[in-house]
Amino acid sequence: MQHKQLIGIVNEFDQSFRRGAKREAMVQALDSLEEHIDYHFTDEERFMREIGYDRLDLQLRAHEGLKRQVTRLREEYEKGETTGISEMAALLSQWLLRHIMIDDKAIGKFADALHQ
Repeated sequence: MQHKQLIGIVNEFDQSFRRGAKREAMVQALDSLEEHIDYHFTDEERFMREIGYDRLDLQLRAHEGLKRQVTRLREEYEKGETTGISEMAALLSQWLLRHIMIDDKAIGKFADALHQ
């Protein structure tokens, strides 16, 4: 559920930008994205620690990298630099899809192996 929300928020941000949404709506979308990312990563990191996930450090670095990208997106938008916003949203979307399809599945397999 969290994954769908994250991707939906990134897509909504991009679509709002393309439609020329007001600044307030764009900032609200960024706030929502940051909130959901923090919530998801905090939850996921807690779970990885609980199961002793052997690639935790790698995941923590990946999470920090995405947070930096979102911060950069916000900073650029707040400065009025709108070139590249759609490209950044596409990169975020791709990152999240990769994270879900590869990283989160690996965590799930690791957790499943503990119960066998």
